[in-house]
Amino acid sequence: MAYKTKSLVTDGAELSAGFFETMDSRKGRTVAGPGRTVPPGMTSAAPGISRSPEGKEMEDSTLETTKILVIDDQAMIREGLRDMFLRQRGIQVIGEESDPQRAARFAAELQPDVVIMGISGTDRNAISSIREIVAGGKTRVIVILRNLNKEFVEEILRSRASAYLAKDSPFDELDRAVQTAIKGQTYITPMIAGVVIDGYISQQTGGVPNNGLSEREVEVLKAICEGESTRDIALRLRVSVKTIETHRRRMMEKLQIFNVAELIKHAIRMGITSV
Repeated sequence: MAYKTKSLVTDGAELSAGFFETMDSRKGRTVAGPGRTVPPGMTSAAPGISRSPEGKEMEDSTLETTKILVIDDQAMIREGLRDMFLRQRGIQVIGEESDPQRAARFAAELQPDVVIMGISGTDRNAISSIREIVAGGKTRVIVILRNLNKEFVEEILRSRASAYLAKDSPFDELDRAVQTAIKGQTYITPMIAGVVIDGYISQQTGGVPNNGLSEREVEVLKAICEGESTRDIALRLRVSVKTIETHRRRMMEKLQIFNVAELIKHAIRMGITSV
């Protein structure tokens, strides 16, 4: 089956999580909590059971339903994933949660087959939640990282999640990761694998990894450290000022560094510049 590629993260303002209700389909009760919601069309029917328009249950003995819990602090991401999974046969989003710190408790309540957890920055509380969920032994965890900082990537890999994706991974890759996870296997997107390999090679050669920066981002970083203005960099590289600003923003997000002084220090450690 071919799926339309869709980015897991879209640029734009973050939406407020609000106050939602979650239906615990196993116990037939409603649990209220901030950031939790039950997707439209979700019922308390057991896996393999669907409902007719009249509300009658119709058993599908040929279909095994994979129950998914979505964890992300951005409402637009949760809604986007929910809508995409609604088109997938055999997958049911049974709940959503906005706070990774509550993920383990929510997973214990709903007992999903897979938890998809988006992690912003270097949220180490999320890592604790992943380890707690994995320790339960039944639920698989798929992590979507927005920060590919080498040290954080290495730490998150030690959480023993089943799959690791980047924020720019397309939906069809997430679908493959879900299928891999429920088989008890591990999936790592090439983007994250590249960060790990880069770090390993750097350790062997005594260098410092680029933390997932592209060649153009490294070039922009070097120019910034050498005192070039955004306009000067744009003119020299024959691109627009907006393009350089985008490279600079993405570079800072990857490094989790948001001032020039710290950028220069990091560039020196990376061996990009000696100033």
